[in-house]
Amino acid sequence: MTNHDSPEELLPFYALGVVSEEERSQVEAWLAGHPERRAEADEMAWAAQSLARLAPPVAPAEAIRPTLMERARRSRGRIASRRVLWTMPAFAGASLALAIVAIAWASSLRAEVNQVQLEAAQMRATLDAQAQLLADLGSPAARLVEIPGTSARPQASARLFADPESVSAVIVVSGLSPNPAGSVYQLWLIRGDVVVGAGLFHVDAAGRATARVHSSERVGEYDALGVSIEPEGGSDQPTGDIVLLGTITL
Repeated sequence: MTNHDSPEELLPFYALGVVSEEERSQVEAWLAGHPERRAEADEMAWAAQSLARLAPPVAPAEAIRPTLMERARRSRGRIASRRVLWTMPAFAGASLALAIVAIAWASSLRAEVNQVQLEAAQMRATLDAQAQLLADLGSPAARLVEIPGTSARPQASARLFADPESVSAVIVVSGLSPNPAGSVYQLWLIRGDVVVGAGLFHVDAAGRATARVHSSERVGEYDALGVSIEPEGGSDQPTGDIVLLGTITL
């Protein structure tokens, strides 16, 4: 294996059976430590074996010829002494070229499937959050509290929908400016001198947002709710302009 060949880069050649015993051991050791890639290696081997039987021999594409010939030169000394899946003529023909294309396609397809699964999980999480928002808004015990803007954002306003006995609530905001780059709006629940972070949100281009208010205690235990502009990721205590601030009267 050269300095440029990692076990992952050797997977296509491992599937084709044109690696040395040392390289094979290194790839198999790597696969043992990355069991999530075993299925991908098996798919590569299946694709390579299938296309080697089905494809008619033609000259390989010029774009892949240097890589193929380099592997051929490096394999020439050991091919005669051990069994491989293909002979050198097949290795230099389109069966191998098509096998490599199929291997790349299979790898790309797996990446696309993983991306779709990730997007589906994100969508489910979003739908669950929206369902919870609707449940909070529709709670028979929910009460409405108006939260006005401050001198920093006098045009802003918000409506807090909260059940005094619940540890979460919903706030509907309007009139705020879109978040400056690298910043976020942060919710704060206030009781006396204690200020507790209660969630982060961004507004749309029209300055509106609907967000969850999270608390470790019942919302009705707090005296007030505020919103400030904080660095992306939030702060432990308010550091930026307070743009919304109002008393919680439930």
